[in-house]
Amino acid sequence: MITFANALYGLNKKGDARVYLEDALASGRRVLAPGHPLLLSALDSLGVVDRDLGRLPDAERVFREELDAQRHVHASDHPAVANVLANLGAVLVAEGGASRGAQAALWRKRVAERAGPPTHP
Repeated sequence: MITFANALYGLNKKGDARVYLEDALASGRRVLAPGHPLLLSALDSLGVVDRDLGRLPDAERVFREELDAQRHVHASDHPAVANVLANLGAVLVAEGGASRGAQAALWRKRVAERAGPPTHP
């Protein structure tokens, strides 16, 4: 379902993609462990779709949930955590919270610096 939703997103059918992502997330929560990669992927995709649809409070909620899950699964300096912080920061800035968005951007920068370059072993 997540792959199909992402294909719909690519076709600019974001409302339809959102429906499939909500279903995938609900189904996944019933059968998968909380930090399962498919759940994390569904959360990330849903946050992006909500952001693009202008559903900023929903996007913020989803990205915060994903951030909690990523921090549970990965060390705080993992690139996946940095990615969620970047997404959350963009939403916070779009909501008019430039200072909150700047804080998320700063966290992301610090995480990226600790993680090292993408080719780091």
